[in-house]
Order: sequence, then C-alpha cells, then structure tokens
Amino acid sequence: MPEQDHVETRETLVESDDGTEIMAVKRAVRRTDPETGEEYTAFSLNYAIEIHRPDGQTTVIPEDQEMKSNPTTWRIRLIEQMASRVEYFEVPKSRKAVPVNIINQGKPAITSYLYAVHGWTIPELHELLDLTGGTIDQYIKKVANDKR
Repeated sequence: MPEQDHVETRETLVESDDGTEIMAVKRAVRRTDPETGEEYTAFSLNYAIEIHRPDGQTTVIPEDQEMKSNPTTWRIRLIEQMASRVEYFEVPKSRKAVPVNIINQGKPAITSYLYAVHGWTIPELHELLDLTGGTIDQYIKKVANDKR
C-alpha cells in the first residue's frame, strides 16, 4: 500500500463586506510509489466549496458529481459570475434564502445561487422550484457562461 499524505489548495472566490469568505478547495493526496520510491501528487478532479462566516461557522458544499461536463468548475464559475454582476454578494444562513440583488437577476440567477452557494442538488431544485431538470441545467450553464 503506497504511503499517503493529504494536501489541500484553497482559492478565495468571494469575500463579502460582512467578512464572509467563499473558497474553492481542491483536495489532493501525496503518495509514494512503493516500487520506485518516487513521490507524486494525485489531485481530485473536483472542488469543494467552503463558506466561512465571521461568527466562525463553516458550511461545506461537497465536491460536485452532478454536472456531466466539466464538474470541477461549475459551482466556482457560477459564484464568480454572480459576484461580478452584483454590487455586493452575501450568503444568508438559511439554505432557502436568496439575497434580493440575486432575485432581481431572475430565475436563472436564483437557481444558480441555490445550486452553487447553498449546495442544492438538481433533484432538490426540481422539487423546490417546480422546474424540469433540463431547465435547471440550462439556467446553470447560461449563468456560468455569462449568457444571462
């Protein structure tokens, strides 16, 4: 069994005025090949999103397994696109809450916010918003690609 040591790389995506910080975390495992003794790093293909609040509370949105194409970047791209469109970007504690400035951007932004920031899954969004999976997928892709 190869020797393993866990490593993480972190990138701040958004830091809001209230001190809330949204980070992309890429996990990796450092390994040593038992035959050659060479060390290498095996990175996960996906990211987790961590939301750190000023009160010390941290919310972790697990690595994304739902989006079929390029799963490593969907939530990151959505957060970056939405944060660039609004004057301030906040993260309410309630999993159902969406800030007014995101609501004003329309259904694609609301859907994308719930998916990216609060970690809602596509089946959960289907039930909550009464949208088809295809519509949800289309909204997410449009916002991530800055088309809406």
